[in-house]
Formats: sequence, C-alpha cells, structure tokens
Amino acid sequence: MKSLKLTDISTSGLNLIEASAGTGKTWTIAALYMRLLLERNMKPEEILVVTYTRAATSELKERIRQRIVNTLEMFSTDRQPVDELEEVISERCPDREIARRLLTRALFSFDNAAVYTIHGFCQRALVDNAFESGSLFDTDMVADQSAIVQEAGDDFWREFILTESDYFVTQLMADKYTPEKLLEQLKGHYQNNELKIIPQTVEYDFTSIAQERTILFNRAADIWRSECIRIKDLLKMPGLNQNSYKPQQIEKAVTSISNWFYGSPYPVFDKLSFFTAEELAKKTVKGATTPQHPFFKLCTDLMNICQTAEDAYKSRLIHLQQALHKWLKAQLPLRKRRANIRCYDDLLLDLHQALHGDKGNEMASCLRERYKAALIDEFQDTDSLQWQIFQRMTEADSKNYPLFLIGDPKQAI
Repeated sequence: MKSLKLTDISTSGLNLIEASAGTGKTWTIAALYMRLLLERNMKPEEILVVTYTRAATSELKERIRQRIVNTLEMFSTDRQPVDELEEVISERCPDREIARRLLTRALFSFDNAAVYTIHGFCQRALVDNAFESGSLFDTDMVADQSAIVQEAGDDFWREFILTESDYFVTQLMADKYTPEKLLEQLKGHYQNNELKIIPQTVEYDFTSIAQERTILFNRAADIWRSECIRIKDLLKMPGLNQNSYKPQQIEKAVTSISNWFYGSPYPVFDKLSFFTAEELAKKTVKGATTPQHPFFKLCTDLMNICQTAEDAYKSRLIHLQQALHKWLKAQLPLRKRRANIRCYDDLLLDLHQALHGDKGNEMASCLRERYKAALIDEFQDTDSLQWQIFQRMTEADSKNYPLFLIGDPKQAI
C-alpha cells in the first residue's frame, strides 16, 4: 500500500483509496472530483458519486460545490493556491481561461450533479434505462415490505409446513415455531441470491423414525409405571459410583423421568442417559455387579432413537428453510410486481439482474455513457451485490474507466 499523494493517483482505471473520517476523506473525494472536471473535461452530471446516507450525500454535494466556487475564485483572481489541491490544479491547468470556463460550466450545471445514495443511484439507473432493465415507470416505492413478506410466509406455511406429517408439525409446535419465527431467520436476506443455508441436509424418513421413537417411548413408559420401585432400588445398589448416583440425584432423576413418561417423547428428557445400560456399566465400581433390568437396555435404544429423530427433525427443518428462501426469491418479485411496488432492496436486485440479464451489455454501456467516472464512498460497507453492479458497469473498459473506491476497512460493518 502506498501513502496517498494526489499527484500519484491516476484518473484512469481502478483506484482503491483507504481514507477514514477525520483524515480528509471528503477532501480527497472533492479533490478527485476537481481533477476529473479539469483534467478529463467532465461535467458534474457525468461524475457518479455514491455514498450510503442522505445526510452524507447532502454534505458531499455541498463540499464539492464549495470547492468548485473556491477554485474558480482562484483562477479568476490573482489569489495564490491555499492547499495541495489548488497547487496541483494550478500546475496541471496552466491555461487559466480554459479552467475558468470548465469550472463556470460545472457551477452552473451543478444542480444536475450525480451525487446519490446507493439506492438513489439504482433507482435513477432503472428509470433512465427502463427499456434495457424492463422496469415499470410508475412503480411505488415502499420503505416497509413486511406485509407482503408475511403474506408470502403465511402461504408457504399453509402449503408446505402444515402438509408435513403430524409428527413433524407437533414437534414444530412444541418448539414454538410460527410463520413469523421461520421468516425471522431469513430477515434481511429474503431475496439474497448468494445466501447459503448450511449445513447441507441429509434426507431422513422422519415419520418412520418418529413412529419408532413413539413405540419405544410407550414401551419404556409401560415398564416404568409397573417396575419403577424395583428400578429405583437397583439404582441404589452400592456397586454404583456414589458421586454419580447419590440418593438425591436418583430421587431427582426418578421424578423427572416419571413426569416425562406422562407426557410425550418430545422434548426429550435430557437426563435419559442416567438410566441407560451403558452409563450404568461405566459407573459401576471395579469388582461390583452392574444393575440389570430390561428397562435399562430399552432406555439405551430410546436415547439412540431420540437422537436420530432430533437429527432428522433438524435436517428437515433446514430443508424447509432452504425451500422457504427459494419460495421468497420467486414469490416476492411476482407479488410486488402485481402490486406495482418496490422496496429499497429491490432497487439493488433489479439493477443487478438488469446488468446480468439478456440486455446487460446494453445496460452497462448506457451507464458508462451517462457516467464517465465513478467515486464510491464508504466502500468498506459495499456488499458483493453492490460491488457486482459497479464491476459489471465498468468491466468493458476497466483499464480506462475512472473508478475510485474510497473507504476505511477499520470501520467496516
């Protein structure tokens, strides 16, 4: 990385500039803007400046305009340069009359300056190139898309969740799942084409596994109800490790498993291993006899099938989350189009799709023709979708097209 020196920055091709608030970032953007006006003979409407808030847009626009006013005043009088930028410009623009003419033109047309938020730029690009992008002219912008997302989520729930087996739906309800809870996990990524829901799921026959779990649960419950006193006495045998099988621990476990057997197999009793044959064998002191009872072996089988059922349930749930994401990506654009509305994220998605669609080359060419240079502020917060928009827009002339990426990686969100 090289230290920033204004004269070393090329006004052609890609430039990545690290600059943070308080270190002259706005000054740098204004300086680059001035060089494009004077050295590349560009107009304000031809220099795209993108930042991420309306407040920052207003501040940038005012600072650039004031820089034009000050520099024009220098070229119109005998005033000497007052900073590095004016010194550089004075050296590179020896013809003061041409400089005055270019700056005067820029000042008079500055109301048309292309200084936008990222969403403002996307909206302008789509409207100005409606034919290439396939955009509607009279689409209403909405800040909140929650109602249409909820509608799509409710339809998915009815069509794909409630048609699952009773075993799955019952377990889902026990975990307090609702359409809202399922949607919450995708918040902010409803139409994100790059989102990957992991891990990759393994196909289980959850219904068969859940049926087997119920059979073993009922069998173990029947034995417990008729043999619980005998089983409790076996757990009190002196051959078991007394640190693991203290009387108070046994009483607590007996009470808990009794309550479980009078309920349902899900949620699983988390101390079931206390009653398994493997755990009892492991906790038997050397030379002593391990307690024996069919219930202990059955608890081993029940614990194993409960774990398998849990794995199958989670796998099925992930599969449905993947299906929901695919559903939202397909349904939300259709429903918004029918309602003739767009939200702010749609502007990014629609422009990205237009630039990568059948008319993408035409769209990119139109944007390059309109904006002959681009300065992207707060680039550290630019996600891959946004970067792909600017990359696609400039790639046909990437060696010559002036693209400046300005940001501070230490402040990345």
